[in-house]
Amino acid sequence: MGALNRRVTAMSDGSGNLSITFPPVPYGHVWTGTLRVVAAPASSSWTGYRNGLDWAGAQTGGSAGTIEGTGGDTISLTGTGFAASTNYTAAWEGNDLAASEVAVYQSPFPGTTH
Repeated sequence: MGALNRRVTAMSDGSGNLSITFPPVPYGHVWTGTLRVVAAPASSSWTGYRNGLDWAGAQTGGSAGTIEGTGGDTISLTGTGFAASTNYTAAWEGNDLAASEVAVYQSPFPGTTH
């Protein structure tokens, strides 16, 4: 366990809509960190989801606050206002901890605005 640095790349559609899903968090792990869309246009808007539930609200441009995923959780995002037919990378950066080492909070994570 240690540093979390997960990246997923997907192509926006012809209208500039984007959908990205991270692989599920492995069982026995807790991933805590910040989600961002690398090189997202300032005019873009996206929403982050944990297991299909809105956790980040509408974000513009780059990044959202802290998200915590536990074993089996799936983190995804959908957005609009991206350049059409362009590859974008979502990055989830933070800590990869053993579930036995941390107190697990259900989203929203304490201290975030959502």
